Amino acid sequence: MLTRLILLVVLLTVLIATLLILRRPPGDPVNAWEVITVRRGLVVESGHESGTLAPRTPVLVTAPFEARLSWLVEDATWVEAGAPLAILADDEELRRLADERSQLEDARQEVAINRLRRAQEVDEQAAKVALASRSAALERGRHRVATEPAVGGEELVRLAELLAPSEDNIRSLRTTAQTAQAAWQESQDLHLDALGRWQEAQDNVLRLESRLADLAPASTSVTTTGGVADTGQAARDRRRRDRAATESASVTAEDTVALHQRTAAELSTARAQVIDLGHTVEKARVEAEGRRPARDQAAAALQAAEDATLDLRLRLEIERRALPATTLTLDRDNARLDLVEADRRLREGQAAFAARALSKAALDDLESAQADATARLAILEQRLAVVAAPPAPEVVAEASARLAKAEADEAAARAEQERALAILDQTIAVADAKVRRSEALIAQRSRRFPATIQGELDARERELTQPGSDRPALEAAIAQLRQDLAQAKATPPNIVTAPVAGLARLRRDGGRTRQAGDQVWSADVVVEVHPPGNLEVLVRVNESTVSRYAAGMPVAIRIPALAAPPNGSGGPAQPLVRGGTIASVSGVGRDKSQSNEATPVFTGVTQFEVRIALTPEADGRDADLRQGMSAVVTIEMARHENALWLPRAAARHDAGRWLVRRQPGATPSPVDLLPAGDDALLVRSGLDEGATVVIERTAP
Repeated sequence: MLTRLILLVVLLTVLIATLLILRRPPGDPVNAWEVITVRRGLVVESGHESGTLAPRTPVLVTAPFEARLSWLVEDATWVEAGAPLAILADDEELRRLADERSQLEDARQEVAINRLRRAQEVDEQAAKVALASRSAALERGRHRVATEPAVGGEELVRLAELLAPSEDNIRSLRTTAQTAQAAWQESQDLHLDALGRWQEAQDNVLRLESRLADLAPASTSVTTTGGVADTGQAARDRRRRDRAATESASVTAEDTVALHQRTAAELSTARAQVIDLGHTVEKARVEAEGRRPARDQAAAALQAAEDATLDLRLRLEIERRALPATTLTLDRDNARLDLVEADRRLREGQAAFAARALSKAALDDLESAQADATARLAILEQRLAVVAAPPAPEVVAEASARLAKAEADEAAARAEQERALAILDQTIAVADAKVRRSEALIAQRSRRFPATIQGELDARERELTQPGSDRPALEAAIAQLRQDLAQAKATPPNIVTAPVAGLARLRRDGGRTRQAGDQVWSADVVVEVHPPGNLEVLVRVNESTVSRYAAGMPVAIRIPALAAPPNGSGGPAQPLVRGGTIASVSGVGRDKSQSNEATPVFTGVTQFEVRIALTPEADGRDADLRQGMSAVVTIEMARHENALWLPRAAARHDAGRWLVRRQPGATPSPVDLLPAGDDALLVRSGLDEGATVVIERTAP
């Protein structure tokens, strides 16, 4: 049966061929001969390939934060600028931001505590330095009193007269300083009392807020202060609510609502009281700070006056130390006069005794008086020598040692002050850096979230009620936060939009394109947008021809899909033509099947990618280019000036030789030819300019 079928097919084929031959008009030739002349001129060696428009450098659209994709644009969709590309779930990011805001508040509190510590340390160290300085000054005075000689004479009286007016001034300044100190202390006590009452009111507000949170529904996720509750606080709130629910199981729903309303009213009243007490605290603080300069000025004036009289006091003390020597000097002088008088009387008595005018007993009395005067003078001179002698070396050494120790203690106190303040300054600088880093991170990640901005806005508004707050800075920050809040509500941060118009292509993840529900990370590329003017031509050439192409070769590109009549006329449509240049030639080939990842079957045909950069034109038609459009490219590989050439069809290649037919029906003869691209053959030898060859054409 099969044999009969094959025979029937052969007979039908022969019959059809016979009918076609019989239908040819009589005299119509089967073959014709075309004469080709060898020419000389410019030969452009070119190759022809086909390719597609491919993206060059797309605009990468990244995820602003770590989240899951709730919605994603469809792959290969044309989008306009500002169109939504993806929607991210922001619940996890809000929880992370809440934790970071909690850490920021902790860092701010740490900075505030460190600043308070520094202020306290400044006072403590200043007191220590002042004490050491006073001790050193006292020892310097003692050393001067112990080692400096006195002037003597009327110097003590003169110094006392000079010091008397200064003593009156110092007493007046001391009274003024004590009065200013008492006034400042009174205002400071009022400020501390108001601050304590404000703190009690603030604690009452926190207690009422906690009670109100216990009465709130279990689904509440935002605290009464407007901030997002963190996970730890939420757990504590949940335990409190469970405990409150167990303790008040017998309370009706109406009682709970009424209690909630009363607590809310009490909370409102307590907050108003906190605001009023805050104003009172601020007023008391301003008053205390206003009295501080008068206190400091009075104390400084008193200290300056005491320092100004220090030299007079020391000199007066030196003269007082020399007062016994002065008294002894006067006594010595009197004793000398007494001795002179005793000597005179003794001489007169001896003359009278010799003249027998004086008794022996009277002469003995005169001699005894003269001896007493001599002894008294000697004693006074000895006492004066002892008093007027310079200080003993051991006394001077002891005074110098005490002075050196006091000065060393003063230097150590100053060094300790510098060291302690430097450590605190470094600690504050580190804490400030942490705060600035957290603020910058939160500002970068949360400025666009309405919930977080609202929480920070509420926190800044509460700070206005706190005593000692910087109102101008807080008011400026609140104004900026309100502006950010309006902008965040207008442009939600979890909606990723296209920055430019173009073709949206989704990134691949695990062998497939991304889709809703996938996890993305911060700065992770979600969508690539390919603008229409940012394209190149991708050509895949066979491994046998890739060696013909190199970067930099000029290219003519035709886009058939964008055919239009030339110059808007009604003539035949012409494809869009663009110039270009080979940008790169791949150094690694791939199997033809690898160009399509959905077809993993290998063909055994290796291709290399050639990328061609388009030359932009000013006719505006580049905006019509679309990714994936077909392109026909003509690549100029070389130019041959004044060369002999033939068309490629004028010769055939056989057994490694080029053969041409010189006459119709003649036997083909070999000629030395060199291919020039796909269209021309360069004549090396065997043919001269003007020579002819024939080509056998088969008639249609």
